[in-house]
Amino acid sequence: MSWGMGGTPWEHGTLVSVGNAPFNQLAIQRRDGAMLVVQPSREAGALDKQALDKFAVRTGDNVRFRVLRNARSKLSGEMVVLSQMELER
Repeated sequence: MSWGMGGTPWEHGTLVSVGNAPFNQLAIQRRDGAMLVVQPSREAGALDKQALDKFAVRTGDNVRFRVLRNARSKLSGEMVVLSQMELER
């Protein structure tokens, strides 16, 4: 396990799309089965909408990621804001 970024470990999962068109959202299904809906953010150190849009076409691909913080949405429930995400080779 890699521990960069101030001790935040890498987590692993598969990119998926959740919801119904046109309200699909990018999510990650972790290897333990948990589903994490990803929320873009403009805060410092977070992945914004533009960065996440590049991953939206990669559903089904495996990724590793670091959670910056948990978030809550009235519409989507529990969500995460990511600080990093990379495709796994």
